[in-house]
Amino acid sequence: MKSIYTTLFFLAITFSENQVFAQLIDPPCEIPGATLCDNIDAYVSGEAIGPQATWWSTWSGSEGGGEDGLVTSDYAYSGSNSMQISEGGSNDVILKLGDMSEGFFRLEWMMYVPDGKTGYYNIQETEVPGVAWNLELLFGLSAVGVPSSSGEGTISIPFGSGDFTYPVDAWFKVEQLIDLDANTIDVIVDGVDVASFAYAGNIGGIDFYSIDANCRYYIDDVLFTDVVTEVVNVTYQVDVTNYLAEGGVIGAGGMRVGGNFADLGSALPNWTPSDPACAMTDIGDNIWEITVEYPLGSAGLTQEYKYVNTDWFPTGENEYDDGATSLFGDLGCGGDNREVTVPLSDATYLYCWEECSACEDVSICDPVPPTDLYVDEINAFGGMIHWTIAPGTPVTKGTIWELSTGDFRKFTLYDANSYHTPGELLPSTTYGVRVKSGCLEGEVWTPSEFTDWYYFTTDPLRVGQFAQQIMLYPNPNNGNFRLQLNGSANFETSVEVFNMAGQLMSSQLIHSDDAVITLDIQMGNPAPGSYIVKVVSEENITMLPVIIE
Repeated sequence: MKSIYTTLFFLAITFSENQVFAQLIDPPCEIPGATLCDNIDAYVSGEAIGPQATWWSTWSGSEGGGEDGLVTSDYAYSGSNSMQISEGGSNDVILKLGDMSEGFFRLEWMMYVPDGKTGYYNIQETEVPGVAWNLELLFGLSAVGVPSSSGEGTISIPFGSGDFTYPVDAWFKVEQLIDLDANTIDVIVDGVDVASFAYAGNIGGIDFYSIDANCRYYIDDVLFTDVVTEVVNVTYQVDVTNYLAEGGVIGAGGMRVGGNFADLGSALPNWTPSDPACAMTDIGDNIWEITVEYPLGSAGLTQEYKYVNTDWFPTGENEYDDGATSLFGDLGCGGDNREVTVPLSDATYLYCWEECSACEDVSICDPVPPTDLYVDEINAFGGMIHWTIAPGTPVTKGTIWELSTGDFRKFTLYDANSYHTPGELLPSTTYGVRVKSGCLEGEVWTPSEFTDWYYFTTDPLRVGQFAQQIMLYPNPNNGNFRLQLNGSANFETSVEVFNMAGQLMSSQLIHSDDAVITLDIQMGNPAPGSYIVKVVSEENITMLPVIIE
């Protein structure tokens, strides 16, 4: 499990040496694709969590009192803080998630339940609590008010229920994969898929509730993000030039494929060429094609299939009729059926009808993978990826793999040999990167194989090392103010301004040989309120509050 990094800073007002009052912070999330990520470390320990971020509230809406969750340093999965839900049934904390009604999301957090204690949460239909709940999990309980053995829990949903186990006196991950388009949910506790149900609701919020007098648990590293599924696209092409020359006629249904596609995770049905999803497209020059999408986990499996004219023989005609001499076995591309190993990267296979090679008069692209892949200029948030493309392969596609989570990021570039990842990656994290290039003929892109993985580790995050060397004035202001940066000579420095919802309001990238840099920030006419200025130079990051009046 990776540590979820939010930008760490405190916005507090100190009235005396021993008197600190927590203020609204809303630390921005820097994980690409994430709607919300919160490791609780930006908040004041010992204070209620609700007044410190807009996404934390309570069932009643009254924040800061006994109903609210407590920020504590007693336990933490990462950093120094977590949120505590205590005994007695008083805590009733709502995590607002935006009333999502469509999309595919991963919702996860780390959880700690002491031995002998209970825990509870549910997913609310809306951010306004009490409308409906779509899922509830009980820890140390077999039902509300019915204790079970410590380390045993139960899950309940309007469409099903089930039991699960979890470790006590230890941190474990709770995950929900919720597909609001397909109306499904998978619940994973401590790495075990404990339930897969239909899910007809929305995602409004989470209710972390103190379920009974024995309830106590801790929450850390909350993440709510879009799910990006890594897939492989295989394009199957058939050249029917020789087939037509020998008297063949393409039927009304056109060329199609039939194979064990569904067995390998594709949306195409098994061995049903008459299905509309199995229809190929005539792309000209007597070549028909269809692109099939597989999950990356199917790479290495054997795809069996045939090319089919309209439908199976005798309704239509297909390559190699059962009962005849094995054609594909003789030619070395399978037995009764064609056999292709699903590759790790996108690929195109072109064959002639009833042959195991491309027709002699067909010219196909034969791209060569890029060479000299490496990464330099590495800092806490990324680096510069370099490669050399072969002549005639102007399109490059790359994949960045976060090893600790299995998450992927992709990029596509035209006629380029480098890619910069400013602000996209996490500090102290190991990544792999690989690229492939391809030929572009009209609208058809034929890719090479991927390069081998190149591994690198980002630098550690060092927070606020030059905070005392930055001056911001005037503050408060009307949206126009000045920054003076001392000691940033010969460094590329980015300056960004965020509102308290995490939206980027202003961004500048500067580079100067001067030891002192003066930068005027002009935001136009922003709404009055609190904003955050983020200054990044090398691996150093500093946050400064600014008030717009």
